[in-house]
Amino acid sequence: MAKASAQFTCSSCGAAHKKWAGRCDACGAWNAIIEEAPLSAGPKGPVGRGRKIDLSTLQTREAPPPRTLSGVAEFDRVLGG
Repeated sequence: MAKASAQFTCSSCGAAHKKWAGRCDACGAWNAIIEEAPLSAGPKGPVGRGRKIDLSTLQTREAPPPRTLSGVAEFDRVLGG
């Protein structure tokens, strides 16, 4: 997919530029060129709800493995120990 490039337009005369410049080439106005975001083409192809996917449960009967403490309280807290 090609990268969408921004368009720059002079706020004084409306001339379009491919890149920003301090002075408009068409009317000579200084600091009048502003960036305008390109219009999005939107998604291509049909947009649908898709299909339902069954998710597995995360509940187990096994006990969690024992935690190894490092001796640094904040480090253990961040890692969940």
